[in-house]
Amino acid sequence: MTTPTAAKPLWRLLALTSVFCGVAGGVSLKLAGDMPSAQAVIMRTATAFAVVMAISMVGTGRLRISFGRTTLIRALLDGAAGFGFALAIFELPISLLTAFLAALPAFSTLFAALFLGEKPRALVWVGIAGAFAGCLIILRPALEFSTYGVALALCGNIGFAARDVYTRKIGRGLDVHSSVLLSYCFVIGCSLVLSPAQGWAVPTLRDGGFAILAGLFGAGAGLLIALAHQNELVSRIAPLRFTSLLWALLLDYMIWSFVPDRTAWIGILVTSLSVLLVLHQSRTPAHKRRG
Repeated sequence: MTTPTAAKPLWRLLALTSVFCGVAGGVSLKLAGDMPSAQAVIMRTATAFAVVMAISMVGTGRLRISFGRTTLIRALLDGAAGFGFALAIFELPISLLTAFLAALPAFSTLFAALFLGEKPRALVWVGIAGAFAGCLIILRPALEFSTYGVALALCGNIGFAARDVYTRKIGRGLDVHSSVLLSYCFVIGCSLVLSPAQGWAVPTLRDGGFAILAGLFGAGAGLLIALAHQNELVSRIAPLRFTSLLWALLLDYMIWSFVPDRTAWIGILVTSLSVLLVLHQSRTPAHKRRG
């Protein structure tokens, strides 16, 4: 007798919780900003590494990390993108950074068309163009905060899109667990390289606590979204990621009293609607699109 599958709403709830954890992790890291950013990223990432490794050892009873070529390449792409976004957290308001990240499905779809030979339908191209237009609109208010932060966010999107396309290309021949852990190692390594230029400070209890909390939220986000993806269709989970914008806007206002200006709101709306169009067209069966 097989165990009945849990109700679908449970997995979507896990996905929503994962999205909140992702935003909360970014907010916690930003709150640790009184210490050098590279040091905060090291503490955050080391915490996430320890949590994922501990859970893995409890589940498998052994320590195992594979160093296959495909695993290393994906870890490199994921780590580079994650490192860029981690630094961008200290440069831009959380809501504007999250708006840039919301455009990721459009970046991934474009890269799949360019490098995997996939052929999006006409409306998908419209959605991709709209998402890029939304990012361009958000650029103006974002550049007022930090050109460096904007560059990091855009490079992070490119890195994550490359990671997604590479993951799709190699299919199932990937050790995801090892890839995640190695990407953490890459982020820590990059932070250590940057650290001498920023210096190292003894963290206060507050800053150290927020950096560790960011790592706990980050590990929780990754584990919960993986669990949700194992039990629910990706096409039904992807739109839920847009709740990250709501959390980011709310927390940005509550903690830093930041409210996007009119231009930023227009960019966020254009990006969101465009990516939702991309996701909808990508999940709609061909016979329904023809009808």
